[in-house]
Amino acid sequence: LMGVYGGNQGYIQEAWTDEADFADVNASVKVRQLTAGIDSAGCLSVRHDADTGAYSLCISADGQTWASYYYADSSGTWRIEDLWVEEYTSESRQPTQWNTLEITTQGNRLWFIVNNIVMGSVTHNARSTGAVAVSVTSWDPAQESEFHF
Repeated sequence: LMGVYGGNQGYIQEAWTDEADFADVNASVKVRQLTAGIDSAGCLSVRHDADTGAYSLCISADGQTWASYYYADSSGTWRIEDLWVEEYTSESRQPTQWNTLEITTQGNRLWFIVNNIVMGSVTHNARSTGAVAVSVTSWDPAQESEFHF
C-alpha cells in the first residue's frame, strides 16, 4: 500500500506491508538519496498504522539519524516523541550511498541500528503490533530516494 501526503511540513511518501500484525520483528532496509543536496529524510517504521502511529528510525540527507514514536493523540492531533535524539555519526555514509536502517522489537524493547551499529535502545509501551513501513519526507518534490529490501 502507498500513501502520499503533502503540506507545509513537506511531502511524505510511505509504503507499508499488507499484514499489520507484526509484533516482535527485525526489520531492515537500505536507503539512499538519488538527488543530492535536497533536504529530506528516509525512514523505516515498525508497528505502523497510517491512522494511529508508528516507531521510526530515520536518516536525513545530511547524515543525522534519530528514532521517534509518532502518534495521533485522543483528539486526533499528531504528536512526535523523541526516543533517541538526532546525531551525526561516523556510522552514517554519504546520503547518496546505501545506509542500512534496522529496528528490532521484542515485547516493549526496541533497538535502533544504523549500518550494523546499535545506536540506541528504549523501553516503550505504546504500540505492540502493526505493519512494517518505509517513508521519505522531502521539502522539495524533485527529491528522489531509493530503498532496497
